[in-house]
Amino acid sequence: MIHKDINPSNIVLNPQTGTVKIIDFGISGVLSQENPSFQNANRLEGTLSYSNPK
Repeated sequence: MIHKDINPSNIVLNPQTGTVKIIDFGISGVLSQENPSFQNANRLEGTLSYSNPK
């Protein structure tokens, strides 16, 4: 599973239980271990300020 938009607003902490959850999997995808490939490497997805600079 690749989230594609990890940023502070998608990480939720329940202070009473200490549980941390990652939310908003709207643009996430699954990368096959047998045949790793990206569908559209030129399309920007996610939050720009938290994206990998490569």
